[in-house]
Amino acid sequence: MKLTKIFLYLSVVLSVFGCASVGRDYVRPEAKLPAGWHTALNNPVKAEADNPQIIKEWWKVFNDDTLNRLVGMTVDGNLDLKKAYASLAASRAKLGMTEAEGKPSLSASASAKGTYYGDTSVDQTQDSYSAGFDASWEIDLFGGVRKGIEAASADAEASKEALHDVLVSLTAETAKNYISLRAAQSNLSYYEKDIAIKTELYEIAKKKYRAGTGDETDVRTAQYTLEYAKTNLHDQRLSIAQYMNRLAVLTGQTPGSLDSMLGQSGVVPVVPVSAAAGIPADMLRRRPDIRQAERELAAQTARVGVAEADRYPKLTLSGTLGLSSSDFGSLFKQESASASIGPSLTWKLFDFGAIKNNIKVQDETRKQYLAAYESAVLNALEETENALKGYSEQYSKALQLAKAAESAEAAYLLARQKYQAGLAEYTDVKSAEQSYISYNNQLQTSKGSAGTNLVSLYKALGGGWESIETGEKSE
Repeated sequence: MKLTKIFLYLSVVLSVFGCASVGRDYVRPEAKLPAGWHTALNNPVKAEADNPQIIKEWWKVFNDDTLNRLVGMTVDGNLDLKKAYASLAASRAKLGMTEAEGKPSLSASASAKGTYYGDTSVDQTQDSYSAGFDASWEIDLFGGVRKGIEAASADAEASKEALHDVLVSLTAETAKNYISLRAAQSNLSYYEKDIAIKTELYEIAKKKYRAGTGDETDVRTAQYTLEYAKTNLHDQRLSIAQYMNRLAVLTGQTPGSLDSMLGQSGVVPVVPVSAAAGIPADMLRRRPDIRQAERELAAQTARVGVAEADRYPKLTLSGTLGLSSSDFGSLFKQESASASIGPSLTWKLFDFGAIKNNIKVQDETRKQYLAAYESAVLNALEETENALKGYSEQYSKALQLAKAAESAEAAYLLARQKYQAGLAEYTDVKSAEQSYISYNNQLQTSKGSAGTNLVSLYKALGGGWESIETGEKSE
């Protein structure tokens, strides 16, 4: 067959099938979102309009240099983040492999053989030498290769969003553990103050008893109350150690590495009275887990097309340029050369329904990814609403506890003065002191909860990744 006829036949095939494409065209699903948040915030807490600059570095709203430093250390050293970077690099490499499948391939070969023929009378050896190039190119008649590239590209984009999601989670976890640590340290200081006060009341009870103006029951009560109060230190110190160890691991260090940096005492970061919550549409646009779910749906939609392409014929254009001779010296002469080029067509006509069922598998899997995307949107709405409510309620609770703690302290000081003067019973000063310490401990816990709920809100809004470089960083 002449070369011109080969190209003529190939042109006819391409003109007939060249515009064909398998699979459905991907359309981004529309999420049903409310116009605004359902949660009504308690005064004075308020939600402000979307502010991208605040949300992308939301941890700075606490104005805490140690927290800012910890977030930077987490981004630089966290091992889960390094794993996510490596996963992103691998997905990009897979995309490159898939793109290469749609391009021509060229291979070279060379051989030298010696063949021995022998019998009882004659020995003979025949040598042969060959070298050549083989080229092939699968013509993407029905778009199966294009769909494969489309799927791999969407997978790479999904991996990048997965990396963003890790960043969002890690910055939030770092901030939550830090705020909880400071709340635990503040509570420890009040437990220590509680012990100091109870020690003083115990001494007062003993003096009053020795002076004949007190009762032995008061002494014993003051003693066991003091000893029991000391047990609170153990649980609080354990919590502090756990928070410190967790922060060390989050930053990629061994437990105990941050103890000197985080100190033995601390103050709960001040929680701002407003948050840049925006509207649900802003959340949908920004959240990496939703973006990842959408890209995974796009990839699976393309894979349905890849499966459908197996229904149709595959056309491969191949060519060979070779050299062959029994004498190495004449291998590279013109008479040793040979060449061939031409198309080949393969079509799987009968496979007991394997292709049909694979298409069904891929399409049903696509439906699963669609449901996963819709579920991600609903879960994000729920997470944001809960965080808004938690932030609002805990902030308001902290304001009320601050007033209660202030009044409780005044009541305790008055009861203590009266007890020393013999104008009040021990049970009166004991009850007032317990309320004073309890309300202050609740206040520190509520401040911490308001802070962690604000962190949860910014996490739910998808903040924390836009200010951080997400290029390849794997080791």
